[in-house]
Amino acid sequence: MLMSNPLNEQLSHALEQLLKQYHLSPAAEKLLPQSRSTVKLSAIEPDLYEKVGNSRVGGYPDLPPAMEWPTEASGKLMTPLAQLNLAEIAPACRQGWLPETGMLYFFCGMDEGAANIEHRIIFVQYPEQLAFRHPGAATILEDIYETSFHPYKAAAVSAVELPNMAYVDYEVIDFEEGSTDRYFELVAEMQGDRITNWGTMFGYPTGQHHDAEEEAALFILADKTTEYDSEKVMKHLMDKLGRSRERAEAEIEDMIMLLEIDSNEQVGYQWLDAGVIHFFIRKEDLLARNFSRTYCSLSSS
Repeated sequence: MLMSNPLNEQLSHALEQLLKQYHLSPAAEKLLPQSRSTVKLSAIEPDLYEKVGNSRVGGYPDLPPAMEWPTEASGKLMTPLAQLNLAEIAPACRQGWLPETGMLYFFCGMDEGAANIEHRIIFVQYPEQLAFRHPGAATILEDIYETSFHPYKAAAVSAVELPNMAYVDYEVIDFEEGSTDRYFELVAEMQGDRITNWGTMFGYPTGQHHDAEEEAALFILADKTTEYDSEKVMKHLMDKLGRSRERAEAEIEDMIMLLEIDSNEQVGYQWLDAGVIHFFIRKEDLLARNFSRTYCSLSSS
């Protein structure tokens, strides 16, 4: 499954030139439609909590006074991973999928399982009277790893992404000796500085398999966990969608990786063996500003 995000003429030309630079022009015709417009998130400097309501990764959030701290089913406090001030982030989203204002919070529970991780994504449309909030006790991930996570101010830029190792069609990029290696060198270059970059919105999920969107759709729509079998996933989805394969395929196609958070030494995030954590949402729900139906998973080598 390859969901394309069409690029404007300027970006398409720039990407075409990059492919030419890496001697990958024979693959350009098929790769360009599969490129995705993304938002790259970086940690620009330590956040000393001097400003309320800025975009932040790590540390603790600025919350409305009436908002309760999210908890796991066990009652333990979830760990805040990031807060995004959408007035700062949305201009970098070329698709127009994000609200232009508001705050988006990402909280996570225990991360030991790779699938269906307890989490909360909270959207506050009118973030008035925000105030820094300390949980008052160690959150679940702080408790498990016996550490705290360092707050950094976050910034966003528009970027373009090509299919990664799990999603690329190898027949397209393996057209001559060395072309596959050159392709993945280009993909790595497009990822940018891995020290400061901590997150990506709307890109290809990092992982070993290309079924992350299937897994998310399976849980959100059918309340089932990973099958590792596309036909079984399709059967479960069709059972929920009036036996329509077309509707099931459309749901998988419209599953969006809202945010991927990478392991990051600066902040202190370490997802298993230097992996990533993903948050998925249906495009329909994202456009409706409904963040109550989402899916969280973890991928590691």
